[in-house]
Amino acid sequence: MPACRLGPLAALLLGLLLFDLPAVTGTGAEKKGVCPKLEADSTCKKECLSDGECADNLKCCQAGCSSVCHLPNGGNTED
Repeated sequence: MPACRLGPLAALLLGLLLFDLPAVTGTGAEKKGVCPKLEADSTCKKECLSDGECADNLKCCQAGCSSVCHLPNGGNTED
């Protein structure tokens, strides 16, 4: 019976869905430069989780409980 074979498969799929696996985001590659000391942002927004999620040469920097993409110290400031 095909319905009997779906039981273990359905249980496996349900088990995988119940695990709180982190989302795959960015490359996680660390970019050059050092984040400056930023003023704390009380909104606790998470604009990024790693440098790989930030455009160009911006780094993912902490600002209190928030994380934002920001130009690092020693970064390229050409405009």
